[in-house]
Amino acid sequence: MKVNVPYAKTIPGIFKLVEALLNITIIVLVTFTDSYRGAPAGCILFVSVVTMLTSAFFYITHLTNLISKFLCRVFIVEFVVFAIITLVQTVCMVLSAATSEFRPTIIAVAVIHGVNSVLYCTDFFFLLAIYEVFERWWNNPNLAKHQANISNDRQLESGSCARSAQDNPAYEQ
Repeated sequence: MKVNVPYAKTIPGIFKLVEALLNITIIVLVTFTDSYRGAPAGCILFVSVVTMLTSAFFYITHLTNLISKFLCRVFIVEFVVFAIITLVQTVCMVLSAATSEFRPTIIAVAVIHGVNSVLYCTDFFFLLAIYEVFERWWNNPNLAKHQANISNDRQLESGSCARSAQDNPAYEQ
């Protein structure tokens, strides 16, 4: 199995790492605040653990090129998952802000949830942009053939054919 080092330098790769680190920070802040217990804390911890594991899963599958081995269209799954995570992170931001009772650590959790929600939303729009540009999920082995067969009216304004995702070194297989 070959490690896809250029993916770690791409914006989606960096976002996934930052999202996971922010979720770990949320877990630590909520866990070490003794006076913050009950359903809101449990909900926030659950969401943070699940979203951290999800970000780590997608980062590792992209980094090791395992994503190209899946039989289903993982792009669509990733797209839907990040849309849901963006919504859930926003709900957790509101929940932690509403139940903070002026605890500085929980206010920090609300702010971190807000930042994380923006990151997931941005990651979601990067996925949408990649889908719009390449018209397929980017690990499709037939994508390069598809891009080569684009008619002249669909070419870029510069006159050259649209680059396939496989021309990007971050997605080499």
